[in-house]
Amino acid sequence: MRGIGQNTLWGLMEKCILILFPLLTYPYAARVLGPAGIGRYSFAASLTSYFALLAGFGIPLYATRACAAYAGDRGKLTDTASELLTLNVISALAAELLLLCAVYAAPAMAENRALFLLLSTTIALECFGMNWLFQAEEAFSFLACTGTLTSLAAVPFLFLFVRTEKDVLPYAAFSLLGPAMACLVKLLALHRRLRLSVLPAAVSHVLGADRRGFFLRVASHARRVRPFFLMSCAVKLYESMDVILLGFLRGANEVGLYDVGVKMKFGLSLFSGALWTAALPRALRKWEASDREGFFRLGRLSYRTVLAVQYPAALFLCAFASPCVHILAGDAYEGGSLSARILCLSVLPVGLSNVAGGQLLIPMGRERSLLHAELVGATVNFTFNLLVIPRFGASGAAATTLLSELVVMVWAISAYAREGRDGLPPLRSACRVPFGTAAGLAACMFLPAGGPLFKLFTRAAVFFPVYAAVMLLLRDEWFLQALHRLRKEHTV
Repeated sequence: MRGIGQNTLWGLMEKCILILFPLLTYPYAARVLGPAGIGRYSFAASLTSYFALLAGFGIPLYATRACAAYAGDRGKLTDTASELLTLNVISALAAELLLLCAVYAAPAMAENRALFLLLSTTIALECFGMNWLFQAEEAFSFLACTGTLTSLAAVPFLFLFVRTEKDVLPYAAFSLLGPAMACLVKLLALHRRLRLSVLPAAVSHVLGADRRGFFLRVASHARRVRPFFLMSCAVKLYESMDVILLGFLRGANEVGLYDVGVKMKFGLSLFSGALWTAALPRALRKWEASDREGFFRLGRLSYRTVLAVQYPAALFLCAFASPCVHILAGDAYEGGSLSARILCLSVLPVGLSNVAGGQLLIPMGRERSLLHAELVGATVNFTFNLLVIPRFGASGAAATTLLSELVVMVWAISAYAREGRDGLPPLRSACRVPFGTAAGLAACMFLPAGGPLFKLFTRAAVFFPVYAAVMLLLRDEWFLQALHRLRKEHTV
């Protein structure tokens, strides 16, 4: 459990760098580019992400599971990774070709052709970055440190080249600079750190005498990866379809207002994402070793952790979304406060569905149940977005996201409960969180008013200590265990 906790923290740090680090530079960019400029970039990035999804072909999640099974065998791990990398290169080339055709054929994309072409390099970066291989080896500390250092190195570029509202292209280049340097570092570290020769092995297999057998194994991976690909498509559809439809139906300015809430939602969702990513290799090994007790215990721990950490943070930012929007983007984005508030609420079901689907259903071989949940969520998202965006704009898109996340959560937890009720957290654990959260928010009502930064800081300084104190008074098991561990480590 200690190892999983450390990997979760490292994984959280890596995801924070990938998403929250741009969020920290977002206040400067939002004020310089304005809602229209941010909307142009967000619209182009969202559309490009669909082609990156096609390039990924569901490989990252499948590859993490496949490579984790050979973590102790360097030879089999190298061969499996080279086969998956070859499959990824083929899908990436196909996605790049389709993107080029779309850029030159679709009028809405041709207007921002240079921006789309620049952002298309994300396909190559994700392909050769091979994060899935480092995650299977549980090298989360390396990924986090690499992401931190490369992101820091890219910061001067932002302030040097993004100076006016027309500098959307330099801002897009800034968003790619850190991942490009991180990709280079990971390629150099494959042999030295992981003792794996994935790229030479892939080239050797492609050009070698046994290339027919090699491509047959690649084709076998392609067949097994299809459920993961469909799952990724469904997730991407209901995660970013709102931005796409807002861009087509309401324009770049509305996308810019909505983008602030999207950044807040993704920042809040990082914790549960890092948690199940770190726990997946361990959960897979426990399930394959028929250690059902350890597998379900790990599931209960993840559920309680999400309830104790992510839920109060989401409710806090929902209550104080307006000062957050002013701090992140400025007064020009006040119109996005309501959508940001609703998107913060959507994080509540995301946490449980991440654990139920990513950490539990996948090791159990129930990918199809998770796929069905994502497909239902995507259908609900697309249908309701078409109905509400023309009239309600960003707020309607946020409400649709909340509804689709609730549908996915109910479906995923129901599918898991049919297979393993022992992994569900006790109901009393979930009931304590609202009491602690309500006490923290009530204490914030007596604080003096002030500017956005003062208001958010003072309320956070009161809310979280009050929440933790109430949970300890209620004898919440997770908080008592965390306090016991802190005391033990401090004593040692």
